[in-house]
Amino acid sequence: MLTTPTLHEVAQGHRGMLRGVEAALDAQCMVSAVTLCYATIDALSALSRPEGQRETNRTVFIDWINNYLLPAPGLDCAAMDLYGARCGVLHTYRPESGLSATGEARPIYYQWQNGPTAAYERDLPANAVIVNVESLVQAVRTGVEKFAAAERANRQLSERIAHHMSDLLCYVPG
Repeated sequence: MLTTPTLHEVAQGHRGMLRGVEAALDAQCMVSAVTLCYATIDALSALSRPEGQRETNRTVFIDWINNYLLPAPGLDCAAMDLYGARCGVLHTYRPESGLSATGEARPIYYQWQNGPTAAYERDLPANAVIVNVESLVQAVRTGVEKFAAAERANRQLSERIAHHMSDLLCYVPG
């Protein structure tokens, strides 16, 4: 059954987005965890777009990153780097994207905090950014918390989120 949940349920609830990220992280599924991080950012940033704007876009994603996620410990990158990385991971399952190919963003390579380096058995581009998956996940967690706090503090943002929330794919199980 389709339902209209709260932002907390969608992002932080028992079956929320962060729960999926945590499950992938616990299973040591690196690219799945990274993919779910970018999908979380994408979906939550879309909730912040103007009510009359049907589709989300690069600007909405980058604004969300700048407002809620960066700066973050362990992420030595810009919002455009994260947007490019999102495109690479979600569209081609690679660290490179069209934006990194044109020099608009730096490619992001991932590694476990206590695992082999991203450069292990691979030559990285000179402009590559190395990100520990655990740092990315923590940054997303913190970004979600900041976004939720902003929703509670800003009536206009809260109304935009509520407007878009009814369009989300959210179902009651069983």
